Amino acid sequence: MYGRHVYHIVTDYVFTTNGDFIYETFLRLNTKIGEKFNIELNVTEAKRITLEKSKLTIIVSQLENKDMRNKLILNSKNNKLNAKMLVTNWLENIKIFINEPLTKNKRILFEKTRSTAKEKNYKFVWITNAEILIRKDESSRISHTRASNDPQKI
Repeated sequence: MYGRHVYHIVTDYVFTTNGDFIYETFLRLNTKIGEKFNIELNVTEAKRITLEKSKLTIIVSQLENKDMRNKLILNSKNNKLNAKMLVTNWLENIKIFINEPLTKNKRILFEKTRSTAKEKNYKFVWITNAEILIRKDESSRISHTRASNDPQKI
């Protein structure tokens, strides 16, 4: 399931009824997200993962194509989502994040890069197509971080 069209919906809200993941509920949620951003989202596969340590619920979904995924992630970064925006009887304080799936090593590298960039007053650190990108300010060039020692080179 980890292909190019995959994305994560991350929230502390558990999409369950009697302990079971309700696929139809997720599809309705996906439809609402698509309507909110005015984009078509055709999900080909979805599953829920609950992280043991944090109890965080992650929904891993695969869309029909990469363009759908890119539009969804771009729109989600420009518009902060909460549960009430999508379903009126859900709580407003429940935040919903949509992002790209990363390997454990890539997540660690991203965290190191973000903290180093913050220390050195870099303005931008982001991920596009699983690539960690950094930029000092609007006029500087974009750099890639690829290895564990790259953040120290900033």
